[in-house]
Amino acid sequence: MALGEVQWRVSTEKPIFSSPCVYRPGSVVFGSHDGMLRKVCCRSGEIVWAANLQVDKRASSQSLDSFEEFGDCLKVRDELFVLGIVQIQLEINELAFEAVLDLLSAVADVRDSQEVEQSAIGSILAAAEQDMVQDAAHNLQRLRDFRGNNYFVQFSVNQSEGEGEGEAVQFPTEENYVPDAILDHFTPVSKRTTWKQRYFVNEEFWGGHGFPVFLYIGGEGPLGPKAITNRTFIYYMAEQHRALLLALEHRFYGKSYPTVDMSTPNLMYLSSEQALADLAHFHSFVTDKYGLTDEKWVAYGGSYPGNLAAWVKLKFPALFAGTVASSAPVRAKTDFFEYMEVVGDGLRYFGGGECYHEVELAITQFAELMDGGDEGRKKVNDLFKPCYPMTDEFDDSVFETSVMGAFQDIAQYNAIHEGVMTLSDVCEHFAKPGDAVGKLASFLEKTRVGDCLDSKFQGAPNGTVEVLSRDQFDGESSARQWVYQTCNEFGYFQTTTSVRSPFHALRAVTEANVGTEICKRVYDIDVAPDVAGANLDYGSLGIEVEGVTFPSGTIDPWHALAVQNSTDLHSYSSKAVFIEGTAHCADMYYPSERDSPQLQWAHKKIAARVEQYLQDRDYRHDVAATPLTPEEVEAVE
Repeated sequence: MALGEVQWRVSTEKPIFSSPCVYRPGSVVFGSHDGMLRKVCCRSGEIVWAANLQVDKRASSQSLDSFEEFGDCLKVRDELFVLGIVQIQLEINELAFEAVLDLLSAVADVRDSQEVEQSAIGSILAAAEQDMVQDAAHNLQRLRDFRGNNYFVQFSVNQSEGEGEGEAVQFPTEENYVPDAILDHFTPVSKRTTWKQRYFVNEEFWGGHGFPVFLYIGGEGPLGPKAITNRTFIYYMAEQHRALLLALEHRFYGKSYPTVDMSTPNLMYLSSEQALADLAHFHSFVTDKYGLTDEKWVAYGGSYPGNLAAWVKLKFPALFAGTVASSAPVRAKTDFFEYMEVVGDGLRYFGGGECYHEVELAITQFAELMDGGDEGRKKVNDLFKPCYPMTDEFDDSVFETSVMGAFQDIAQYNAIHEGVMTLSDVCEHFAKPGDAVGKLASFLEKTRVGDCLDSKFQGAPNGTVEVLSRDQFDGESSARQWVYQTCNEFGYFQTTTSVRSPFHALRAVTEANVGTEICKRVYDIDVAPDVAGANLDYGSLGIEVEGVTFPSGTIDPWHALAVQNSTDLHSYSSKAVFIEGTAHCADMYYPSERDSPQLQWAHKKIAARVEQYLQDRDYRHDVAATPLTPEEVEAVE
């Protein structure tokens, strides 16, 4: 096979079909649950097996059509079960490399969100370009590191795909572009330039003029049509109120490209201020397009988009009747040590002090090995399989972040999706007999993607600096953009510097290593993020804004920077909905009978608040709850 061609072979030890699978190079064939061979049908919800697949197509200007078709299908799948991916054989050059990684990422997401056999992606072999093959071999873990553990905070509806929902995802949405989105809203009108910003529309329930408009705010990742389908709470609410459903993608993410690339000079146009102005411009665009007059708008956002939901009501109060800001870390903070404290609280909540201390012991023993000279490092290599040799403290910080990242991912989305490891599972694992550090190694073997843990800060093709320096748009990548936003505005650097965390022994996960040094080397930002400016501009936890609902969960590590019941809101009409035992953005998913009583209560509270927004309720006349007198308590008893 000539260099420049790609061969992807998926095989299993046990066939699923009684008849042989027939395929030919250049085609993509799937076997479905009824045993029939089918071409790709990405939205059918019927695909349950990917086996004996071969793509053999030259990487050229035609660009691996069949290869990309398979990857696209995985990305928009409804229910896809991959039971085993035993071997991948690739022979690639620069032209094909990014397409290969896109597909590997899609397969990794399938494994993350499904109950699959633990037959790992076994090996990647090539006849040439060995350095590139080494990149691909553990790029899955690198992609995961930047997908959600300690960088992204965005709610992603795609995470719900592993739930085994009985009802198929509906796609009554239309993709469009705002043709005259403004690059710099704060430059003089005569110097403004425009670009095209992607948005989605769902008119399934809309009653027409006079009925409300519900806007889903996109954030630090590609926006897809599922944001406004029957996987989300906003869809449920739209059905109740016959609302027009819209979703606007955030500039610089997905397919919303304001500039030719993501070079550092162009990232000056990536800010929360510009994003808020985009929302106001979009409001005007939709109003003109649909001939709207006095229809009420309600905006929904989760995580960073939750911030935007609160802040757009603050900055443009007349445009929205109200907003729902779920799991919104409205307090910017550079050293976010509280994140790992809450992860520890979650371990204690589900497994008691025993679970907390078992994990703490395992992390402490791991840290002792890291500090144990050549002998300790050899044991680390044998047990935990770093992808690269660690040569300095920055490499150590990447490796230790990979270790704690496994706990972060589970804690942040705990018990939201079926078939995914929970904090209770973590506690059960660490309660088993055996030495603590050995249990940590087996835990990481279960949770990691690929065959090693990332361990290179700079100096490898997919070291932290190299990954974050990739400045070309591809419709999927989000790491460079989001980390820039944290370096510039928010901080959010998750560290292990608090002794209240069971991860405090990880000495290398400091603000300097996981924040400041990255900002300096990747973006040439040698000053701290302007968190003081962000908090002054938006109000932090003292935000003075009317008509915002702030749901968040007690298990969500981001709630430490979010509005809670104890927060003193300077408003009649803004309220916290603090949900016991729930994780990040749990309230944003479509209601289910499997929801906990606490989550069901929260959905009712949020729905009632939205109802109030649409009715123009005067909150100043609400009667505040007062404590019962001793006599009243005695009477009740």
